[in-house]
Amino acid sequence: MAARTSSLLIDLVKDPKERAVRRREAAVLLSKRGETAEAARLLQQALDERPQDEDALAGLCEVWPALGKESELEKMLRKTLPALPAVEDNNEAIETRARLWERLGQLQASVIRRPR
Repeated sequence: MAARTSSLLIDLVKDPKERAVRRREAAVLLSKRGETAEAARLLQQALDERPQDEDALAGLCEVWPALGKESELEKMLRKTLPALPAVEDNNEAIETRARLWERLGQLQASVIRRPR
């Protein structure tokens, strides 16, 4: 019920950037409550609307592994990260981008180490 109410409220927000922020905030709360699939759905919606939303990507890095979606995450990061514009000159943006690249490296390394 709370997830549905949250989705309805988010849909009322007109500005896509603000809507993405609300989706990410709701996803964090849902994830903390153990509603990982619903959190992932909201983060995916944020990315569908704003494909270069690095905070939504970072959120998916947290929830998709819990859903067994490491392969999909690796593919998404591999496709999205090289296409992102130059990082802003602030520490938070730089750290977020670095964490995303690091996560991609970890996912690719785990594929290499996997027994065949």
